[in-house]
Amino acid sequence: MRLGRSTIYNLIGLGAPLAVAAISIPALISGLGDTRFGLLTLVWAVVSYFGLFDLGLGRALTQQLAPLMVDGRRQEGWRMTVTASYLLLSLGGIAAVLLASLAPWAKTFTGTADLQADVQRSLLILALCMPAITLTSGFRGALEANHRFGVINLIRVPMGVFTFVGPLLSLSWFGPRLDAICAFLCLGRILACAVHAVYARAIFDGARGTMEWDRKLLRPLCTTGGWMTVSNIVSPLMGYADRFTVGAMISAAALTYYVTPHELVTKLWIIPGALTATLFPIFASKSSKDTSSELVLLSKTLHLLSVAMLVPTLSIAYFSFEILQAWISTDFAKASAGLMQLFCLGVFINALAHIPHTVLQGRGQARTTALIHVAEVLPFLILLAVLTHYFGIYGAAAAWLVRATVDTALMFYFCQQKLDFGPELFFTRQTIAVLAIEAIGFSLLATDMVFNKYALATVLVTIGIATLAQAHLASTKNSETTKHQSFK
Repeated sequence: MRLGRSTIYNLIGLGAPLAVAAISIPALISGLGDTRFGLLTLVWAVVSYFGLFDLGLGRALTQQLAPLMVDGRRQEGWRMTVTASYLLLSLGGIAAVLLASLAPWAKTFTGTADLQADVQRSLLILALCMPAITLTSGFRGALEANHRFGVINLIRVPMGVFTFVGPLLSLSWFGPRLDAICAFLCLGRILACAVHAVYARAIFDGARGTMEWDRKLLRPLCTTGGWMTVSNIVSPLMGYADRFTVGAMISAAALTYYVTPHELVTKLWIIPGALTATLFPIFASKSSKDTSSELVLLSKTLHLLSVAMLVPTLSIAYFSFEILQAWISTDFAKASAGLMQLFCLGVFINALAHIPHTVLQGRGQARTTALIHVAEVLPFLILLAVLTHYFGIYGAAAAWLVRATVDTALMFYFCQQKLDFGPELFFTRQTIAVLAIEAIGFSLLATDMVFNKYALATVLVTIGIATLAQAHLASTKNSETTKHQSFK
C-alpha cells in the first residue's frame, strides 16, 4: 500500500507540470523564436545536468539513512544529514564556478553579438543558484529515506509548474531575454531549496543535535556516493550530448525541431521514475530480510511498468504527426514527426532499464552501473558525431536510440550476474507478451501500415486496462490470502 501510494504521489508531482508545459512551449517558441527557444532548451539542460553535481550524495544519503530510520537511530541520521549538507554546499560552490567559466563559450551556440551577451549573462545568473540546487538533492534524499513522498511532491508540483510559467512571465514583462528568464528560474530554485530544508529538518524533531559535521560519516557517504558520482556525471552527459552536438554541428534553430519532440516523449520517464524512487529506499534498507517477497515485487513491477509504457509510447508514435500538427504547426509536424517515433521506441526500451538500475544501486552495486556508463560514453559520442554529420538530426536521434537499447541490455545482464537473479525473474510470460506487442507495433509503423491506427489505439488501451485490472485482482486475492493465514 505504501509503495502504491508513494508512486501515485510521484506521478502527480512529476506529471502535473506537463499540462503546463504543453500550453507554455508553443507560446515560448512563438515569443522567443526558434533560435532563442533552442538556447532556452540548453539552459534547461544545463540546470538539469549541474543539478546532478551532488556527486551522488543525494541518493547516497537516502541509502544510508533508510536503515537508520527503520532502526530508530534518528540522532545518527541527523548527524549524517548535516554532514552531507556541508559536502553538498561545497559541491554547489564548485559547480557555480565551473558554470560561470562556461560563459565565454557561449559564442559556440550563438551567431550574433546580442545573443552571445545574453547567453553569457544567463550562465552567470544560473551559477548563483547552483549551491541551492545541490543542497536540494540532499534534503530530498532525507525525505525519500523517510518515505515522505507526499511532502516531496507538494514542493515538486509548484516548482515544476514554475519552470514553464516563469519563462512566460519573464517573456511578457521583459521581452525575449534569456537572462531575465534565468533570473526567474534561479529564484524558484532557491525558494524550493528553502522549503525542502524546512521539511527535512522537521523529520528529526526531538533528535536534532549540533550543526557540526561528523568526519566518521564521510567515508560511508563518499563510498556509497563515489560510484554514483560517476553515473551522475557520465549518464546525463550522454543524455544531453545529442542536444549540444546538434547545436554545434547543425544550428541552434535545428535544436527546436529536435528537442521539442524529445522533451515531450521523454516526459514519459516520469512513470518509471515515480516507481523506482519509491523502490530505492526499500532495497536500500538493510533491515529487510524477506528477500523472496522483494523479488516477487520486482517481477510484478517490471510487468506493470512494461504495460504502462506500452500504451502511451505506441499511441504517441502512431499519432506523432497529428499531435505535433495540433500542438505546434503542420510544418513543424513534417520536420519532427519521424523523430518523435524514434524517441517513443527508445523511451519504452530504456524505461525498463530503470528497474535493474535501481536494484543494483539499492543493493550496493553502484560501481557496476557506473562502469556500464563509462563503457558506453566514448562509443556513443563517436557514433553520435558520425551519424549527425551524415544524417543530421535524424542521425542524432538514431545514435540516441542505439545507446538507450545497449544501456538497457547491459543493465539487465549485469543485474542478473551480480545479484544472481535468473532471467525468469524479470521476463515472465506476461512481460514477454507485452514486449512482443511493442515490437509488432513499431514494425507495422516502419512499414507505413498506419491505416488501422485508431483501431490499434483502442486495442492498446483495452490491453492496458485489462492487465491493470488483472494485477489489481491478483493483489487483492494475495492480500485476502495473507489475512486468512494470519488469522489461522
